[in-house]
Amino acid sequence: MRVLHTALLLLAVTLAVSSRNNHQRGATTAFDFTSVYLLDLVRFNATNTAGRDTFTLSIDVAVDKLPPPHTFMFLRFCTSSHFSPEIAMTSAGMVPYNDSMCRGTVTAQCDSYPVALTSGALNKGSAKVAGVLNTDGGRDDYDVLLDLCALISDVSAPPLKLQGAFSWMLCPGNKICFGNGTTFGLALLYAAFALVWGLLVLVWGGHMYHFRHAFIALQRHMLLVPFAECVYMALTAIHNHSESGLSRGLFVATLFCRVVSLATAANEMLLIAHGWKITRDDLGTLLNVQYRLLSLAWALALSIVDGATAAPLIVFVIWCCLWTCLVYTVWSRMAFNIAILHLQMDLIAGVLIDPHTTPVASKLRLFVAFRRGLVVYFVAVFFLNVALHQIVPVTMGGLVPLVLEGLYMCFCVGIGCIFRCRDFSPIFYVTFPQQAHPDAPAPATTNAWTMTEWHEGIGLPTVPAHVLHKKSRNVVVQSPGDATGLGTVLPKPTAN
Repeated sequence: MRVLHTALLLLAVTLAVSSRNNHQRGATTAFDFTSVYLLDLVRFNATNTAGRDTFTLSIDVAVDKLPPPHTFMFLRFCTSSHFSPEIAMTSAGMVPYNDSMCRGTVTAQCDSYPVALTSGALNKGSAKVAGVLNTDGGRDDYDVLLDLCALISDVSAPPLKLQGAFSWMLCPGNKICFGNGTTFGLALLYAAFALVWGLLVLVWGGHMYHFRHAFIALQRHMLLVPFAECVYMALTAIHNHSESGLSRGLFVATLFCRVVSLATAANEMLLIAHGWKITRDDLGTLLNVQYRLLSLAWALALSIVDGATAAPLIVFVIWCCLWTCLVYTVWSRMAFNIAILHLQMDLIAGVLIDPHTTPVASKLRLFVAFRRGLVVYFVAVFFLNVALHQIVPVTMGGLVPLVLEGLYMCFCVGIGCIFRCRDFSPIFYVTFPQQAHPDAPAPATTNAWTMTEWHEGIGLPTVPAHVLHKKSRNVVVQSPGDATGLGTVLPKPTAN
């Protein structure tokens, strides 16, 4: 374990040291022009790194001409394919254009942001713009234009005098950029998450080894969740460390690991809600396939919705339907197990055994805690998402998925604590309807109407078969010697 810690620490330090500070930040630039229609304020190149680049730009403008009512200047963000000026740049980095440009495709095909003017001795306007650059199709050259066409409706009018200043910053998609110009690489943060997930794999594996006489198949399956997330976080760290994009193979591998990680977590939630190896011994081939297909389809749709710049509406609708099906399935299976365990506790109380001293009560507490954890997690994700997108600046948007990843990690740790390995009694004898285990001793003789505590060897009544849809062995509380742990079905005794 010490060697693994050292290797991961060296990887994180390497990512942090070798990451280049490739953000672009322009100093405050002043301009003073006469008879201007369009100004090319600045030209820059998107970094083409992981994620999508973000930008901020603030501008203050003053003109000496009273504009018509409800008239705006506009900031236009144009890709090189929509706007490619042939005129040489001036020493100030800006070029005045003639009015023919106003009738071109600039206003139709460029992203536009209004700059409102206020009347006074000088008609002043200001704007602060922040957004995300779209580099689809490799179009990574951008021009930022100041469009004053709306202020000049007549070319024979007196010259328009324009003064002002602007400042801007471009933040690469693989960094977090602060207002003072400092940056922090996301690769280091994702590497740290990969390290923590790797530690959780080791902790859970050591926990199962310590309780190797008691762990069940469900807990072995739960080990896949932190392992898959660890691999995905490691590949994401490499993704964000790349300065010039990834090879196609590595990109596909990262996307594949994301889908596998999401599908694994969703499938485990379904298995826990179903009560597999907790209240039910078998799952059934058909039901197992249905759970896996639902988890995989939901994970694939979510990856497409999150990864695409503008996901098709049909994909978003499909994801909403799959998410609804997933939540409904988890909630309904969990509610069924809780109802059955409540009913079994009533039956146990009917034979004068304190149900709160039996493993049935322990299993009921597991499902109640699982339901509470799901509700708290979903509510926290919703409100945290809304709050972060309102508070965090666009150039620090890379923090949002990291905060949500931390919340997801806390949720997984909580579920692991709830369904951790534990020592119930080695054997839980269960009395089936009209059938008893041949080695189960008879309950101790007690006074009438006196509740007795349950102890190992006392048989427990089960829910009637018709309540379980003629599957009376699906809900039991025991752990026979050949399948110890939270409790599995006791095999039907064979006749000698």
